Amino acid sequence: MIHRIFANKATFHEIRLQAGFNIVLADRTVTSTSKDSRNGLGKSTLVDIIHYCLGSALDKKSSLSEPAFADWEFGIEMDFNRAVILIQRSIENHKKVYVEGFPSDFVLQPKRDPKSGRLCFSIPTWRAILGHVMFGLTLNTAGGPYQPSFRSLINYFVRRGENAYTNPFEYFRKQPAWLSQIDHTCLLGLAWEDARRFQILKDKRKLLLSLNKASNIGILRQYVGSRGELEAERVRLQSKLDQTSSGLMVFNVHPDYRELEKEVNQLTVDLHELENEMILIRERRDFYCASLIEESESSSSDVIKLYQELRIVFPDQVKQRLEDVEKFHKTIIENRKHFLEHEIAQLQRSYLDLETSLKDKSDRRAKLMKVLSSHGPWEEYSRLIAFQQELISNLEQVKEQLARLTEVEEHKSKVKIENELLLEASRLDFRERSEQRDLALSIFNQNSEFLHSSSGNLIIEISETGFQFAVEIERSRSQGVSHMKVFCYDVMLAELWGYKNQSPGFLIHDSPMFDGVDERQGANALVLAEQKSQKIGFQYLCILNSDSSLLRQLPEGFDLSKYVRVKLTDDTPGGSLLGIRF
Repeated sequence: MIHRIFANKATFHEIRLQAGFNIVLADRTVTSTSKDSRNGLGKSTLVDIIHYCLGSALDKKSSLSEPAFADWEFGIEMDFNRAVILIQRSIENHKKVYVEGFPSDFVLQPKRDPKSGRLCFSIPTWRAILGHVMFGLTLNTAGGPYQPSFRSLINYFVRRGENAYTNPFEYFRKQPAWLSQIDHTCLLGLAWEDARRFQILKDKRKLLLSLNKASNIGILRQYVGSRGELEAERVRLQSKLDQTSSGLMVFNVHPDYRELEKEVNQLTVDLHELENEMILIRERRDFYCASLIEESESSSSDVIKLYQELRIVFPDQVKQRLEDVEKFHKTIIENRKHFLEHEIAQLQRSYLDLETSLKDKSDRRAKLMKVLSSHGPWEEYSRLIAFQQELISNLEQVKEQLARLTEVEEHKSKVKIENELLLEASRLDFRERSEQRDLALSIFNQNSEFLHSSSGNLIIEISETGFQFAVEIERSRSQGVSHMKVFCYDVMLAELWGYKNQSPGFLIHDSPMFDGVDERQGANALVLAEQKSQKIGFQYLCILNSDSSLLRQLPEGFDLSKYVRVKLTDDTPGGSLLGIRF
């Protein structure tokens, strides 16, 4: 239970609370104008202060983060493990909480702050202590994921912000399903460990889906998801790799391949030139030989004979002259024959020399061609090596994909089996905890029937994805009924925990709880909270607006004034909780 809420400033309206039912009333005064508003009276700030002293972070959205509060310190006096302690926390030094009257027999003890000399805890340690004292949580501040935490559980006993009043199982918008499952299985006395295991299995399934999705990226994504296609691709790549590897085993690379290739090319050019030159020499030789054969000797007798046939008679002197000419001509012919014979012999020798050179170069070229035909160039060899490496890489990727696919399939089967076993065990445990569950259902039904004249249903189920929670109340689509679902559920939690030794011991509702609520149901809710808190022994604090229509529907004899612990007004800044405007 909370005994008082205070601050280090004289302007602050200290709030002293009592056991059972308590009201903080925001009142519009006669002197206030239309420009004044109860929104600035500090109703939401009061809730923020309670959370702040209970270890919440200094949220930038909170009014406490305003520069005006830089030198403020807020405090709560409350029951703690059969003792009453003071809790104080400053805005400036928000990483520590100072305590007074802390029981000396508690397992964790505060340390003395070297600057102020005050006893204090770090915020993580303070949260662990409160979780242990109020909810029986472990004191281990470094717990694993998906475990109940004090800061999460306390939000169902001190809801803050309008969004906290729209769903009984959430205290902020878009709250993760796992968080609701963990929180409410813990709060309802069910196996939150099972809820944790359901979420871990869900994470495993999500991881497997991510692996499949990640496998779709890469050069082999077209084969992902089909084992048959992957196996076919593996066989194809392996066959191609074997062929390439075999070719590389017999592939010889001559160290002077390029030089030999150049020499072969030059020899080819030389051979063509030799052949052309030999053709020319052969043609000249044949021409000279033909000239030598056709060369004939002309004689004077032939000339005389020719003229005699023409009946021309030469004198003896002319015949003598012709004999001289014949003799001269014969000499010229002999000289020409010697020249032709010499040229023919010279050409023959040149031809033979060229023929020999042609043979030598042809033999050399044939030998080099044989070497080149049995070897390959470095470029070709490098290309084959690169192709082999590419095949190896692709084959390894396919094998990796197959291994991943096998792993995913195996894990899917394991997760499915684990989920079925967990589902069976959870349902068995759920049945064994029927007494605890039935108590929660019964209390909720009574609460809803008190408000609506017809009982609502608190639904708790276990599905393949874990625990499922819902509330059914007639006309549940309206905002007011939704808020009353939250009210019935919260009061049920306060009653359940009121029977326990370890409990928060209080339930606090801000004014948004009653926004849009039917005035009769709202009045019934206040009556129910008063009765339950007095009977069960938990503390209920409600922050209300004085002009709320539900106050006019309170039953005769219900004296609201005796429960009002402080009245905040809007006539002057001093009438607000903080006593200032900011």
